[in-house]
Order: sequence, then structure tokens, then C-alpha cells
Amino acid sequence: MSGIFGSLDSSLDPEQINVQINNLDSYSCFPTILDTKASKSLPGIPFAQVPVLRFYGCLSTGHKVLIHCHGILPYIFIKYDGQMNESASAMRNRCSKLHNILETRMVVTYTKEEVKDKLKVLKYVANVSVVKGIPFYGYHVGYELYYKITLLNDAYCNKLSELLRDGKVFTSKTDAFEAHIPYILQMMADYNLFGCSWLKLSRCYFRQPFLLTDLDMNEILHTDSLKEFLEKQLKRNENVLDEDPFHRVGKTFLEIDILPQFIMNREEIQFRDLHHDFIELKSELQASDQGYVNSTKDIWKEIEAIRKTKHLKKYEGLREVFRESQMQYNWQEDERLVKYFDEAKVRTSSIFPKENLNFDTFVETSNNGHLIMKCREAIKELWPKIPRHVSRKVCLWSEMVPSTNKENIFNKRESKDLATTSNIPALMNLSFEEAKTSSGSSKRKNSSDFDQTSHETNRRKVFKLRKATISKSAYPAIKKPSITYENMKERLAMNQIDEVQYNEPFFSNPLDCKKLQTEIAGSLFKLSSNHISFRKALSHNSKTPVLPESEEVYQRIRWKYIKPKPSFQKVANFTESFRERFSMVAGKTPDLTYGYKFKSNKMHLKKNNAFNRMTHFTMELHVNTKEGMFPDPKSDSVRMIFWKIQDGTFPFDLDITQEGVLVFLEDVSQEISWKTADPSLHVTPYYDELEMIYALEDLVRFFDPDILSGYEIHSSSWGYLIDRCHSAHKYDVEEELSRVDNVQSKKKGINGDIRMQPPFLLQEGKC
Repeated sequence: MSGIFGSLDSSLDPEQINVQINNLDSYSCFPTILDTKASKSLPGIPFAQVPVLRFYGCLSTGHKVLIHCHGILPYIFIKYDGQMNESASAMRNRCSKLHNILETRMVVTYTKEEVKDKLKVLKYVANVSVVKGIPFYGYHVGYELYYKITLLNDAYCNKLSELLRDGKVFTSKTDAFEAHIPYILQMMADYNLFGCSWLKLSRCYFRQPFLLTDLDMNEILHTDSLKEFLEKQLKRNENVLDEDPFHRVGKTFLEIDILPQFIMNREEIQFRDLHHDFIELKSELQASDQGYVNSTKDIWKEIEAIRKTKHLKKYEGLREVFRESQMQYNWQEDERLVKYFDEAKVRTSSIFPKENLNFDTFVETSNNGHLIMKCREAIKELWPKIPRHVSRKVCLWSEMVPSTNKENIFNKRESKDLATTSNIPALMNLSFEEAKTSSGSSKRKNSSDFDQTSHETNRRKVFKLRKATISKSAYPAIKKPSITYENMKERLAMNQIDEVQYNEPFFSNPLDCKKLQTEIAGSLFKLSSNHISFRKALSHNSKTPVLPESEEVYQRIRWKYIKPKPSFQKVANFTESFRERFSMVAGKTPDLTYGYKFKSNKMHLKKNNAFNRMTHFTMELHVNTKEGMFPDPKSDSVRMIFWKIQDGTFPFDLDITQEGVLVFLEDVSQEISWKTADPSLHVTPYYDELEMIYALEDLVRFFDPDILSGYEIHSSSWGYLIDRCHSAHKYDVEEELSRVDNVQSKKKGINGDIRMQPPFLLQEGKC
């Protein structure tokens, strides 16, 4: 099937950035240089927050990408209370008054406090403008005017619509239009986007670091197509964002930002105005096979490409049936229908004016009608301006690239491609001086050696980036030292160098404080103690403590005590007992190095074509219970984890197994028996349950699946694993399984449903 869809590559423009949409969500943040910061109906008042859309997808090369889309806001419509022939200034005044009323009403609704002062910041309503459109339901001809109310959060659409319908904003009830359409669906309709289809971009902005460095994925997943993509799209001093405030929040391979102007899918929409006048009656429309529904046109293109691949003839439509337009047909109910029509004509005659009606004068016209935007034109009114400079500093190419040689980051090694298994151990077997254990997302250390088959024992490292030497530059600039006298304490604290706090003299035993007291000139002098009873309580002076504004706030840090190093005698006793029990030649010698047992069980490469299959990761687990009772996550540990990546869904051929078993063992002597139980299946033993769970997280992070599935995902598989980590280890495993670092990603719903940022969670059935 991949060969069939491979022929569809020609439909993608190689000069564009093509991303297949796998999932979407949204979040709110403070306005940045890529967002609109103020309203047009109430100019000068800034926004408190703005919505940002997130696209989860993959490039045509197969690399996963997270896209932040700025400048697209949700909206609803209500009827305009003025006339179409009003001046533009009068309409602007009406919009300003309505915006003030709606914002004030929303503030009162959410805060329960009356607004006495003027608005200083907009929290709910972004803008109010006048547009012209035609109602969708019923029989309507001619444009009607509406207020387009744009909001700063999609959650406010339903609340504002309820207030309008209940008459709590105006003296009468008001209907809200398009309030039932969800924010994401509304955006996809406006910009001609479809799920699992292509998001076509003219340009983008890159977040730093450009490639994901966790698990050495920037080296392992390096391909020629990625090199070509970055060389074409990555431009120094033009589309590289500062790390503050555009820090990485996702765990995908690439992370970029876009503006709505960059979405080229909207250019493919062909509009046709029909209902603003009697167009179909006054002029004959040219009959053609031109399609206006883009989803149908894409399906038609796919079918034509498939027929061409299978060497079939071009599809010929059915021969049209000739019908005589002048033929008169008499039906049995003609007389009854004519009678109903005459009765309806008498009832509705009083609605229309007494003068004769005709098609030329039925639709009212206005001199200012052409100045009012249509609904499709008003989509651009709050688009953010494309900034001239997105970075506050001048970047040199050698600064952007973490490499010491003269070649750039896209050059490969001379021996083999980086996306091979032989390079992984060389990257992982670094000395302690060359690599440190990451204190970011995982902050943990695996106990077993690196096993390349499943990457479950990968230690997450943050490699030190050596500064490139700059010999000559077309942009000479003097760099300001990062540490100055004014910010010395703050910069040292950000680098985890704490300030030394020297203690005053104190008593270690608090009972001595009362014994040794000295009174001089009526003053009592005494030394304090470092005991907990002498410590002062924290006082915030009736203020809420706030973290200082720093980039370190956005980094998740988890500390864990490492296991103590074994003594020489302990290692000697262990090796001696192992030598007595087992033979050194027992078990099958692996056919491949680094833990690969059989070449026939390797991952099959998915060819790069016009459609990428969503990566599917399945997990099941086994728990030993007591006396036939149901498993209890508080007391019953996870003993085995079975995992599998669906064949053909992972787009890179890394010569790794596509399924395996993680086993939690308490006895070292069982390791050989487990590994040799089934030679066709790779088994990785662990001697700590939490280390086994960490290994599963590494698998999920490495494959970055679009779909996570399992049997009974709430009570078993993923659900049991989450409950076990919460109850037994006080550990939020959802943070590691989620694709983004978000506090909301680890929360559960009211009914106990698992709420996690993409990937999807799917239920599997068993016979």
C-alpha cells in the first residue's frame, strides 16, 4: 500500500513545510511578539492572555513535530442593532460600547464584583466588529449585519452565549450564532484543515534546541531528508526564537511556531457568492465539474493517483441521461398543493409592502455595504503582524550549531549513517566527565547496562555543548558577559551554585540555651539553637507567595537518592555465587551485537510517502495477586510489562525489535531462565519496579507514539500503572507519558477518566 500512496508525493509542494495533523489542542499564555496584544474595538487596552493552538503531527520525512499556532481566536455572532447605511464611525462607536458591556458583564459573572473603574486589561472579550453575512438556516436572500464577538478563551463562548440567551446582558433575550461550534472545529473549517491531512506552511519559527537531545534522538534519527529540510527552512537571524519566553514545552523531535498568515491551505478555498442576491435567477451559472468541497477533491485526487499506479485507464463518468426541460408532468396532488400555496399567499401578503415586488428591488442596497467586511474577510482582522526580528540577539551560524568542527550540524559521519544501531552504544557509553545525568524531566539513573534492543535502560543525559570557535564573521558583534556585578548572585543561583550562609554561634543542645544566659546592663544576651523548636514560622504578610520570574521556573526538577556503590567484598561474593550456580556458556549467544537476537524480528521501515501512518504503541502488564483476589495497586507490584510497536508505523529502520517484555525480578538467579524461555522474544530483567517503569517511559519517549492502547485502560494496563505509581511510589507517570510538560496533563476527570495530553488512549478488545 505504501507504493500506492508514494505516488502522491507530487501533490506536495517541496518548497512548503508539510505537516500531517494527528491531533490538536489549545492552551492560554501571556501575549508574546507573535501574538496580537490589544483590541481594535477598545484600542490601548492590552490582553491579559491569548489562546494558542497546538498541532501534533509529523513531517513527510516521518519526524514528529509540535506546532504552536498564534493569532487564531474563537468567536460568535449576534444580530446587529443598527442600520446598514450608518457611517463607519457610528458602527465603531457601537462596537466599543458593546465590547465594554460584554467585558464588564463577564467580569461580574466570574468575579462576583462590580466594576467601578475603567477597564485596564481585557480578560474575556478580545474584539467586537461588524460583519455582513447570510443566515444558514431557512430561506434568506440578501446580506444582514452581525456583531462578531471574538473571545480570549474558548471556554467563555458557552458562558457568554448563555448570558445572551437568558437576557442577562441586554433587556431582551438575544440569539447567538455559531456558539455550538467547538473552537478547534471552527478553526479547521476557516483554514481548510482536516484530521490526518496536511497542514501546508509557507514558513515557520524554530524553538531552541532545534532537535530533541533526550536519548540522543538528534543523532539517532538523523536522516538525509531531515538535513535537506533544515538546510532549506532554518535561517539564521530570521526564524530562530529566543528561549525566553519561547522555551520548549514538548517532547517531540521538533518544535516550531507559526502565524495564521503562514497557513497555505486557506488559499485553496474557492468562494462563490450566491445568496446575497438572486444570482441564480438573473444570470445563468456556468455548469462545470468544478468542485468546491476540498475534502472531496482530495479524495478524488487520491483515487486518480491509485488508478494511475495500478495502470488503469482514466475514470470516465456515466453518460448523462437526456431530459426534456419543456416536458410537463401532472401529479395527483397538484391541486392540493396549489390550494395550500394560495392560502399561504393570503396569510403572508400583509408582511410585504403593498407595492409590486420584483427580484430587482427585493434586496435592499446600501452605499456603505461594500465597506463592511464579509465573515470570511473578518478572519484576518486580528492576525498578528509578522515581526521583523524575532530574536533580541544576533545569532551566528556557529553559535546556533553545537559542533566544534568546521562542518555544520547536518553533515554525517563518514563511516555509517547515524540512524544505525552501531552508533547508539558509542553515544551512550560516555564517561562521567563527558556526560551528566539529567536533572530535568526524569532525574533518575538506571541500574542495568544499556540494552539497545528496546532502549529501556537508556540513561537520560544532557551533553555539554562545546562552544564553537569563531574565526571570521560577516556580523561583528561584541558579546556582553552573561554574569555582571549586578546579576552575579542571580546567575550563580540559576546555575545551582548556592550562596554560602554562615551560621552564627549556636547551641546544638537546646537545653543549654536556658542555662547559659548573660545579663549585662539590664539586657539579656543568649545564644540560640539550631533545633526545630527555635525556628521562626514563615510569614507572607497576607500576600500570596509568587515564584520569581525566571526561565528555571519552567523546568521540572525531580530529585532522587542514588543507590550506594557496592563494596568490593559484596561484588566478590556475588560473582562467586553466580559462578557456582550457572555455567558461563549457558544460553544462546545473540546473533547480533548489543542485545539483538534475530534479524527477522527487526523493525520494518515505512517508506516516506504522502501519508504517514500513526505510530501505535500497545502495552499490557501482569500482576501477581493474593489468593485469587483482584489486584490492588497499593500492595501488588507490577511484575511484567509486555510492549509492542505496530509493524510499519515507526518510520525509521533502526534495526531494533518491535516487541519485548520487561520483567521485575527479585532473585538474580532467575535472569538466565527468563532470557532463554522464548528465544524469539526479547526479555529485559530489572531488579527494581520503578526502574522497570522508567524503562517503559523511555520506550514511549523514544517511539513518540500517536496512539497508546491496551486492554481495560482504566482498570488494567495504563490505568493500573498510573494508580500503582501514585499510591506506591508517589510518582506522576503521566508527566513522562505526555507529549508536553503541562500540569493539567496529569489530572483526572470527575469520573476517573485519564486526562492526558496526546497521544490518544484507545481501548482494545479481546475474544
